[in-house]
Amino acid sequence: MDKVKIFMSDLHLGDGGKADDFTEDKEDNFVALLEQLADKFGTKAELVLLGDIFDLIEQEETDPQKAIAIAMDKHSNAIEALNGWLKRGNKLFYITGNHDHSLRRANVSRLLAEKVLEPDSSTNEISWGSFVLDDWYASPSFGIYAEHGNRFDADNNHGGMSGCFGDKIVREVLRPLEVGKKSYLTDKAWIPPEGVRGENPFIMLDNVRPRGNIIFLIEKLIDEEYLKPETKDALKEFIINVYKKHPELGKAGSMILNNKFLRWALITDAALREKLNTTYSAYREHAKTMITKQGLTLRDLSFKPRYIVMGHTHYFDSFDLSKSTKYLNLSSWLDTVFLNENGEIDKVRFNCPFLVFYKTGNDISHKFYDTNLDNEIEWESIDNDIKKYSDEEEGEEDEFIWE
Repeated sequence: MDKVKIFMSDLHLGDGGKADDFTEDKEDNFVALLEQLADKFGTKAELVLLGDIFDLIEQEETDPQKAIAIAMDKHSNAIEALNGWLKRGNKLFYITGNHDHSLRRANVSRLLAEKVLEPDSSTNEISWGSFVLDDWYASPSFGIYAEHGNRFDADNNHGGMSGCFGDKIVREVLRPLEVGKKSYLTDKAWIPPEGVRGENPFIMLDNVRPRGNIIFLIEKLIDEEYLKPETKDALKEFIINVYKKHPELGKAGSMILNNKFLRWALITDAALREKLNTTYSAYREHAKTMITKQGLTLRDLSFKPRYIVMGHTHYFDSFDLSKSTKYLNLSSWLDTVFLNENGEIDKVRFNCPFLVFYKTGNDISHKFYDTNLDNEIEWESIDNDIKKYSDEEEGEEDEFIWE
């Protein structure tokens, strides 16, 4: 068997606080998994970390150099495991996402490199040969193209080194709710449903599936008197105020957000549910462009991919972009909470997913696992949770003929 390609995404190593999703048990799983992978595949295996491995925006600390230092200190066992992976002669590709976008800055990435690579004691120089940091990954021999996926998300596409609007939502909306700095809780003691972690119900909002059912969850929490009756309107106002500060807000958007009648006419619960449930479909559509001549040119690829691999959405997905190319999404290592339309929890999945591509001769195969190589799992269809961007185009071969 030739080299293998191993993909993981969206671990979200944080600052060890209430909003840190990389719990102690997940870190233990990660350390044990890297050891198992190294034992199984020997040397020269490639591990591709596909973005949002560190969470540098959901922290109290806003300076990225200090944030990465805090995260590495709080998750030193994971750092040591990566160091051990490289010491055994394997390769590490780190593809940045939107939560760890600042690692593209040399002064930030060097801090990580110094931990996982260990500089030469005599020269203090780092040998980067086995560690590559970039914003996309490609393997012509395996026919794989991969990136985090936030490039196709208008709110989370940085387009440079500065922060994006999604950063503001995380820092000014989600984190304050998760750590209790911004609260709509009543005095009733929060009793988490079975399988749900966290000190308040806002901890799970970011990883509810289907996304639109967040509205039903909030209504249920109001009915059960965990949240104040005015919570929904207060949250909308809170989010709108963040939008108002967005520097790229156009005149039309500004007029809507500053006119209360227009605001509530357009931002209804039904509209929010529709937006939350349909945003995912864009990733499949944009992934499809990567197998067209234009898409290949944009990334300067010398081959037509057989597999497009992404993360970012926290959705497991397997989808035929064409007769010869498959789209795969890695989901995340966050706990996923599945809700019904009564706001009740159907199940909670404690994700530790990873994808392995195998090559034997000219044959390429892939398998998806959770936690370890003994737990192979099947891809799940999410078509009931999203609207397909085009039923007519599904599964059709693209017109571009590779030469």
